[in-house]
Amino acid sequence: VTEREWLIELKARDDAGKPKEFEFCTSKISDVELSFKRYQDADLVDVEPVVSLENDYGKASRAWIYWLAGGVPLVLILVGLVVVVSRMPTTEIIRKYSVPSEVTPLNVISLLKQIRGDEKLSIEQQRQLDASIDEIEQHFFYTQTDNAPDIKTLAQEWVAKVA
Repeated sequence: VTEREWLIELKARDDAGKPKEFEFCTSKISDVELSFKRYQDADLVDVEPVVSLENDYGKASRAWIYWLAGGVPLVLILVGLVVVVSRMPTTEIIRKYSVPSEVTPLNVISLLKQIRGDEKLSIEQQRQLDASIDEIEQHFFYTQTDNAPDIKTLAQEWVAKVA
């Protein structure tokens, strides 16, 4: 009794396509008993002389390597940007002048006098501001005229001019 084990690696031509079945070779001697075996997982099992190739043979796709090689750095860059942006200090605009929350003639006159000292104002603007202050003082503290100045609008206009 003789047992021989062969390991044969078969390669198809490029234009042959993928095979559907495999046929074992036959013996030239007619009275020889042949046993055909195949690995199924890690076990050797008996099979027929023609075996269906149920697995997909061919070149394995390695596209995932390229996606991984390109995706990991991209994800790291995005995470880095998120961290940098989240740690950046927020800038808050602080205005030098603001309209008081409770608008009264005294508050508005005080605000306009602060604005009067601003170096951004031209001489003509300073004269207009003095006229606005005089108009508020005349109406609210001296003689009350029929035309009351809109002190809130005056305050908003002058804050906007020096902003």
